[in-house]
Amino acid sequence: MLVKEEKKRIILGDGHMEYGSVYRGILELMGRFGYVSMDEVVYGYELSEQEARDRLKYLVRQGLIEPFSSLASPQYFYCLTNEGMFALRSYGISDEIHGFNPDSYRPYHQKHDRTLVRIFCTLKKALGSDFQGWLSERSIRKGESQKLILEAYREKRVLDGLFQMRVHKKKFTQDSQGELVFQSSAVESWWCGLELELSIKSKVRYRKQFKALSECVYDRVNETQKIPLMLFFCGSSTIQDMLIKYQQEQGESFGKCIFIFCQVDRFLKEHEKAVMVQCMGAKRREIVWEEINHIRTKVVS
Repeated sequence: MLVKEEKKRIILGDGHMEYGSVYRGILELMGRFGYVSMDEVVYGYELSEQEARDRLKYLVRQGLIEPFSSLASPQYFYCLTNEGMFALRSYGISDEIHGFNPDSYRPYHQKHDRTLVRIFCTLKKALGSDFQGWLSERSIRKGESQKLILEAYREKRVLDGLFQMRVHKKKFTQDSQGELVFQSSAVESWWCGLELELSIKSKVRYRKQFKALSECVYDRVNETQKIPLMLFFCGSSTIQDMLIKYQQEQGESFGKCIFIFCQVDRFLKEHEKAVMVQCMGAKRREIVWEEINHIRTKVVS
């Protein structure tokens, strides 16, 4: 028993071994999202298939995770054991720890679930030090978030996730020649909403979705912006165009919320160079990911 506990300390204690961050990261993904496959481990930590397979096998041998049949490809998915959940808490690896019972696994949802895992990994890489936190759908449903976020989610609409990032804002004024002159800069911390849309819905569903979403992001009675930015990842260009269309139909209902739409495959492949569509009210323009948290505003004198 002492030998086993020492091995856990070595692989999970921060800075103790070369692959320690990978082991901790794998457990964190399971704590946040319930389960992962070898493919997400390969993608998230830039490993070969053999390296990912070895890392997972080692965690299984240590009793921290267990495999279960995926009924898909790859053949097996992995989730935390009770011992693994205890280790997450003991070593402070994740601020989200959700148990997962393989008996509750639904194959129909696996693509959506696993894509969210990849989005989380890519957000951390693309934002770097500006990435500050994440709350999964289960945390939002359970109310394990800050009071401000709880107030934003008392409505029926529950998002696929919330992520916190540092936003760099620059203000400009216009001189007598019409040129923009830098005035000041500030850094703010924003909790932003995230949705993953992989399938096409009906017109009725889209309209209901955005009506419910408007209540989440903006309090019209008190004129309070509860969510300043919404990020939609789309399964295709067709889905992206439809989402933009129905969001624009109700554009005035969202206050000053910034909407970002991006094809998920492009984001996962191109990271900070992925092209996205930004909608602010009726204004619409293309940006690349690295611009998402750099905002320029013009101050009217």
